[in-house]
Amino acid sequence: VLDMKKNLTLCLFIGLAIIADAQPKLILSKAETILYIDKKMKEAEGYQTYTGAHRKNTIDFKLADLSFQKSPDKENNVLLCYTQIGQGEDLGRGWKTCATFNPAYIGLIEKSGYLTGSDKNEQGPGGNLSIKFPEGTVIETSYQIENGEWRFSRQINVTYAFLYFFSSDITNFDKIKKALEHLRDLYKAADDPFGK
Repeated sequence: VLDMKKNLTLCLFIGLAIIADAQPKLILSKAETILYIDKKMKEAEGYQTYTGAHRKNTIDFKLADLSFQKSPDKENNVLLCYTQIGQGEDLGRGWKTCATFNPAYIGLIEKSGYLTGSDKNEQGPGGNLSIKFPEGTVIETSYQIENGEWRFSRQINVTYAFLYFFSSDITNFDKIKKALEHLRDLYKAADDPFGK
């Protein structure tokens, strides 16, 4: 009778473990993942960030018009955009940058907008991450403000894109990285459903 109780208890625990593992996991679609990344970017709007922090002269910017959306021009591509508006001594300067890319080509994702050493706290809540890509897979279009008007600056192929986010929430980097990796996997699967 004791062995039977042990076996029954063991079977009950195994059954519960199987049921718990079989619970549906949250799987976001491409569109839902794009909306999530867009939402996380928009949390940093209006906050400050710094450019050129590793150089002697830093430029103080406020972040605006942050967006991550499906490209209206190219199928299977997304459009990542941000605007940096100069503050303080840099008032009147500004850049708008948009990167167009297929998420299937997303490579290494790493923190890039954090200062080190004594300047660490000067980064402000608008941090960024860099996304690496193979050569020729990202088109970056930039605009520069001049006399209060935006004008085309350049369009080039790049091997990275920057994504701004609210860095004061230390969990945001990991959340956005997971979302980008998930989006990459969805686009890869759609491109080649039987590939790895």
